[in-house]
Amino acid sequence: MKAWLIPADAAEVQGGKLYILGGGIYMVGPGPFKMAVAVIGSAPWEDRGRRIDARVTLLDGNNQPALVPTPMGLRR
Repeated sequence: MKAWLIPADAAEVQGGKLYILGGGIYMVGPGPFKMAVAVIGSAPWEDRGRRIDARVTLLDGNNQPALVPTPMGLRR
């Protein structure tokens, strides 16, 4: 499987289509910011019907999972 990750201002799937706003971010900050990661995948025809699991993990500058403040405390 091949996958492309596109950092963007916003991303949403509707009706089987991926809508990306402000795709291709290459500089952010300083300070906190909101963003989305759009993922587009492509698998060979032979893999049709096969489940493919994927995970995207955001890491901080120390290569640790980034924590996000929420009303219920810090979350990954």
